[in-house]
Amino acid sequence: MLHEVTFRSFNERDTVYGWIYVPACRPNGIIQLIHGFGEHSRRYLHMIVAFLDAGYIVAADDHVGHGKTAVENNCWGDWGDKGFTTMVEDEKKLHDLVVKE
Repeated sequence: MLHEVTFRSFNERDTVYGWIYVPACRPNGIIQLIHGFGEHSRRYLHMIVAFLDAGYIVAADDHVGHGKTAVENNCWGDWGDKGFTTMVEDEKKLHDLVVKE
């Protein structure tokens, strides 16, 4: 099962887009995938599928300035005034959202 999630970025400017992939079996745990600069999370679908096959929930998002988050906010490669702290805080927000769900 696939769930798309959104949340307000730490930079107070953008909406972050993410996905929670849930295996068909009882989950063994949660893996949070964090992509590199200039990439997007769906480049790692092969890895996500492997984790799903092994029974793990996978959470992944497109950082501010990347992938669908960049497309929807019309802002590429720019974290905003709060710099790289934005990515760290946004990943914590995704973590908290997935654990809650």
